[in-house]
Amino acid sequence: MAILLGVQLYSVRDEVKSQGLASVIARVAKMGYAAVEFAGYFDHSATEVHKMLDDAGVVACGTHVRLETLEGDELARSIEFHKTIGCEYLIVPWIDGKLRDAPEACRATAERFSKVSAALRPHGMKTGFHLHDIDIKPVPNGKSPWYQLAEQTPDDFILQFDTGNAMAGGADPVKPLLDFPGRGLSVHLKEFPVDGTATGLGSVPWQAVLDATKRVAGTKWHVIEIENYSKYTPMEAVAASYGAMAALTRAM
Repeated sequence: MAILLGVQLYSVRDEVKSQGLASVIARVAKMGYAAVEFAGYFDHSATEVHKMLDDAGVVACGTHVRLETLEGDELARSIEFHKTIGCEYLIVPWIDGKLRDAPEACRATAERFSKVSAALRPHGMKTGFHLHDIDIKPVPNGKSPWYQLAEQTPDDFILQFDTGNAMAGGADPVKPLLDFPGRGLSVHLKEFPVDGTATGLGSVPWQAVLDATKRVAGTKWHVIEIENYSKYTPMEAVAASYGAMAALTRAM
């Protein structure tokens, strides 16, 4: 089964602010993307977002949300909102250092993630954690927060690997995918170094990465994310990245 391409809308956040969410979703759909991953909804209701997706002919392959919105009184609201828009993957994009800077902190955070996973499971939803460079760097006990959290969360907890962030943290861009089979349902494809080169045209060993996502990680969605626009406008960058990565994935 082919792994589909989505785009993280954080890549084009300024365009969303100036042109509107519906317009940007429609434009990336015309580029060929099958899905979008959200990083905020810009004050739109779930019903409005659902219509935008339907009108553009794409789906929500995930969203980035704060951990706090998946706990306590906010959990039910998050479940209802994301059921309405058809989004199954609720990924926490960042945690404060105090939640990961020591083994005890990682254990406590893993417990919180595990509780969220259990709460979402009956609703057909999953949570997970997105990799930043700091997460892959070792801490005093020798293991990075990424590995500690991975080892202490359930098998259906998504480890959303990010190729560029991994390399920025000094890690191999493939090994973490191989170390946790089936845990990479959604993987961010980001170039390294972050110098404005479109994803797929830089120094990341893409054939090895794509082989790992296809054979081992259990990936359903490749999600392109862009953070530098020195060579393209944001919309040009996501278009060029789609073309490059679509060609690479077709060649496999």
